Amino acid sequence: MIWGPPGVGKSDVVETVAKRRDCPLWDVRLSLLDPTDLRGIPIPQGDRALWLPPAFLPDRPGILFLDEINAAPPLVQASAYQLILNRRIGEYVLPDGVQIVAAGNRRQDRAVTHRMPAPLRSRFQTHLNFEVDKDDWLRWAAGHGINADIQSFIQVEYGSESASSRPDYPLFDFSATDADESFPCPRTWTFVNDLMNLPDSNVRHELIAGTIGAATAAGFRTYITTLRDLPSTDAVLVNGETPELARTDMRYAYILRVATAASPNQYPNVIRYANSLGAEFSVLMIKNMIERDLEGMRIADGFVDWAESHADIML
Repeated sequence: MIWGPPGVGKSDVVETVAKRRDCPLWDVRLSLLDPTDLRGIPIPQGDRALWLPPAFLPDRPGILFLDEINAAPPLVQASAYQLILNRRIGEYVLPDGVQIVAAGNRRQDRAVTHRMPAPLRSRFQTHLNFEVDKDDWLRWAAGHGINADIQSFIQVEYGSESASSRPDYPLFDFSATDADESFPCPRTWTFVNDLMNLPDSNVRHELIAGTIGAATAAGFRTYITTLRDLPSTDAVLVNGETPELARTDMRYAYILRVATAASPNQYPNVIRYANSLGAEFSVLMIKNMIERDLEGMRIADGFVDWAESHADIML
């Protein structure tokens, strides 16, 4: 059972595990069901009734994901008791090799939740509390095409609001008592990514403010404005230059722009530029590239030499 605040990626983690294991995933939302829906439909068979199980239950090995389980009313949650503990419900039996995973928001998040009954809580072998991790998210972002400026903003600004109540700002800043309708979190930053190519900057800003909150959007807009004087990525990717940038935040932004824009035939130029950087920035750039295209980097000219010279840092 995975517990965590909204928008941190609980569902994405389960989907990612299923994809990496190349196994089917059955996503069942108990909140959409009536208490009898899990049992199926009875059909007459002689003087008795046979229950046909619903098609949304597994018929082969995989993952049965009961997402937002505690958003379901207690009676619906109770209907899952037998399925979770005994791996059956009525005549239906879970196939061997099916793993049951559930997820839900915590009561303190003030989401639409019902208290999970103690008998149901005890039926889960393990309860995990999901926490936001900046480095994990940035690795995910690099491999999923998230805009370079979003990545660098979070890299540079993370922890700038050092108060204990906001340790994960700007990646995550949720408060159940906050009056704002929107807030920054891994989910909403992916929404911002979809807005980054809008041509009208004013419209883009207003939409971003409605996605991550006005204060965070204002900080992000200011940060983007400071990047206007950065060299073109073509300086590295096309011309093979190695620009020197004095400010730390500008270096973060530029190397991530270069890494994100590179095509495979330009990887040698990226590696050459990485060799001109200090160890921290060099490793950051190459790690970002590896998350995007591990196989392409392995065969790129200069990668083996770079890896050997940075082996003590990479390990």
